Amino acid sequence: PGTVIPSIALRISGPSAQQLAQRLRTGYPPVIGRIESKAVLLDARTVVPLGNGPALVKALKSALNPAGHDTVSER
Repeated sequence: PGTVIPSIALRISGPSAQQLAQRLRTGYPPVIGRIESKAVLLDARTVVPLGNGPALVKALKSALNPAGHDTVSER
């Protein structure tokens, strides 16, 4: 505690950071982030261990589009 470890994070903002964080935690694979300034931050130190990008992209798409509408594109 109290030690700063350098890292980078993906910031995702939207209407409800609490709701997005909950969807990510309960999705598959579960993705754990933190909420800061009304946005969800996914720290590279915690998401890289998921193994590969496709699993993270799938989890993000599912959390961002709970109704199943494919409006998020991979770029």
